[in-house]
Amino acid sequence: MESLLSWLQLEENGAQIKACGQIRQGTTVSSHAAATRQAILVRDVVMDDRFSQGTGVPGGRAQSLLAIPVISGEDLIAIIELNRVWESPLFNDKDLQMAVTLVSWVGVAMNQCQINATLTKQTELNDFLLEVSRVIFDEIQTTETLVENIMKFTKSLVNADRSALFLVDSEKNELCAELFDEGKQENGVTVFTQKQEIRFSIDKGIAGHVARTGELVNILDAYKDSRFNREIDKRTGYKTHSLLCMPVINKSKVIGVVQMLNKKGGDSFTKADESSFKTFAVYCALALHCSKMFRKLQHKHNLLEVAMEMLSYYTRCPEEDCAKLVNMYYPTTIPEMFDTYDFYSKEYEAILPQLFIFMIHNLFGQNCYDLATLCRFILTVRQGYRNVAYHNWKHGFTVAHCMYVVLQKLNGTVFSTRESQALIIAAICHDLDHRGYNNAFFQKCQEPLAALYSTSVMEQHHFRLAVKILQDEDHNIFCHLTSAEYKEMLDQIRDAIIATDLAIFFGRKAALGEVLNSGTFDIEIKEHRDLVKSLLMTACDLCAITKPWYAQMETAELIYEEFYYQGDEEKRQGIEPLPMMDRNNKDDIPKQQIGFVTFVCLPCYETLAKALPVTSPLVDGCRENLLNWQKIMAGKEVNLWEVGSSRVKDLETK
Repeated sequence: MESLLSWLQLEENGAQIKACGQIRQGTTVSSHAAATRQAILVRDVVMDDRFSQGTGVPGGRAQSLLAIPVISGEDLIAIIELNRVWESPLFNDKDLQMAVTLVSWVGVAMNQCQINATLTKQTELNDFLLEVSRVIFDEIQTTETLVENIMKFTKSLVNADRSALFLVDSEKNELCAELFDEGKQENGVTVFTQKQEIRFSIDKGIAGHVARTGELVNILDAYKDSRFNREIDKRTGYKTHSLLCMPVINKSKVIGVVQMLNKKGGDSFTKADESSFKTFAVYCALALHCSKMFRKLQHKHNLLEVAMEMLSYYTRCPEEDCAKLVNMYYPTTIPEMFDTYDFYSKEYEAILPQLFIFMIHNLFGQNCYDLATLCRFILTVRQGYRNVAYHNWKHGFTVAHCMYVVLQKLNGTVFSTRESQALIIAAICHDLDHRGYNNAFFQKCQEPLAALYSTSVMEQHHFRLAVKILQDEDHNIFCHLTSAEYKEMLDQIRDAIIATDLAIFFGRKAALGEVLNSGTFDIEIKEHRDLVKSLLMTACDLCAITKPWYAQMETAELIYEEFYYQGDEEKRQGIEPLPMMDRNNKDDIPKQQIGFVTFVCLPCYETLAKALPVTSPLVDGCRENLLNWQKIMAGKEVNLWEVGSSRVKDLETK
């Protein structure tokens, strides 16, 4: 195997030392001495055909040479080469003997220096690891801080220019990272940038290779290694030269991969760097494992708190109520306009469970679900809604009814039976256990729910409760499905409920609008179909804005009652509420409604109507109510909005 040597030449003029480049084994005098580990005397290098490149120095004047290896223990440290130029006396055997004796002492001295350096390095490493342990285990509660400290200390340990830590997601067979080293510093301290999480397959790149095999990879030139992914360099403008990639192993499993880029003060990372990091990696693995255990315990603690709260509030529906509903599962008469988007459920609260069963049977037939199970399910869902001003059982039914009208008008031409079932069940369950607060409230107030779910806090909670109801044997309307079909059904319900998070809506609306405007929309393409279903859930969730004006006014008052309830609680906790949640701004309700309809509701319905024309009446209703809000805005001196006393109760004023 060829080795590389650094050639240093002692110049006569001022004893200047300079690097003369790299040479290959067997081509020069020093290369030969390195390969054989034998001292060499060359009386005339030009006439000696063993060395095709002579001294390796272009234009050199050397004629006679001595090349003596410097050996410490079993390690070759260096080659000392001495030369005499033309017209100088040639080296002889006596010169060689003297040089070998002197170099032997040089080897002893260098060996002692190496021992001292090793001991010093070990002491520094021990001190380093003690400091690392203190810092890392102090911050073990937060994974982001822990990862940042590991990256910072590893970078310092091996003197790297950049660092990265990828955690292994064994369930998805992926590597993931959120913190990135972009070379930024503040007051001389490396600052890592937190960005949207990136994920890539464990089968890709050098980091993936290390994660799969658990092998250390030390590369002198990354661009000569076929496993290296150059795309990141292209995107960042950073040039990777040397690379050290090592696994973090816990219980014989790779749990992370640390990647160091570009050794400072050297061409490549050394064996000493590898050895130091192997020791450090044990601490990393222990810290990550403890952090994971801590988060699991905290997660279970949060689950317990939420479960206890739920258990204290919920009870199962009484069996006598279920028996009554089974005996009379249809209302005596179906309300007028029930099959239209304009239906308003306020006067029919007592028969909403019966109307839901009617919708299910009308869409899927009377034998689609066991009747008693369906009755028990819908009564428990009703029980699962809290008595808050707006996001209550009546709202859940209203959303499900809007979905019913859409599915009825489509008449099975767009969505499959399973898709339709998932959509309407998701609609009726989409706000289960809503507490009258939005997602931001739980995060700002550090409520257990926010710790339990990192995104779409309430939507994930609604889905979890829906699953809890379905998991009860007496409530599982999908018990006839196979295990795979049941899982697929729950996945569809989850996606539909999560879609009601407005934080998700804007991106999906833009994506659907793009394919519609480009003329490439095809409902049979899964990605397009999923976008349509997502927007359909949002459209049904916001359908109050499309109802007749009297219904819209009443609903708006309920919404603002709930907003103000949250705003009052935020004030009690010392948090400044949003303007629309501050009851001191109640005169701005028309203005706020106009903004919401203009920038959220109307774009939603207009986009959806292009994909599903049967929803176009929702666009018309939305536009009519926008016009009405604009009229109120223009005549806002008319006292129409005294919250708490101005509800429209006389339906003759419709």
